[in-house]
Amino acid sequence: MLPFQLLRQAERELDLARKWYDEQRHGLGLVFFDAYEDAVQHAQQFPDAGFVVSNTELSRTVRRFPLRGFPFHLVTSVVDDTLVVIAVAHAKRKPGYWLERIR
Repeated sequence: MLPFQLLRQAERELDLARKWYDEQRHGLGLVFFDAYEDAVQHAQQFPDAGFVVSNTELSRTVRRFPLRGFPFHLVTSVVDDTLVVIAVAHAKRKPGYWLERIR
């Protein structure tokens, strides 16, 4: 299993989404966080299993992993044998908004 690093911007996205879901229904933020943790563990175990993000012009492969039950996905890349979580992105947000984080 690969170690992982959560970029500061991705951590902020995670916190905002968790808080928003908890405001919608008490406890839903925890369910969201559990889905996030499940996606991270899956990405750590199977880093090549995510969907390749094709709109990048980068030398490294960027993949996304869905958060089950929520319209979010992790945007990840493996750097020096570490899974880097670049974004916790809402599915309706502008694609590739996170590109500047990895240039």
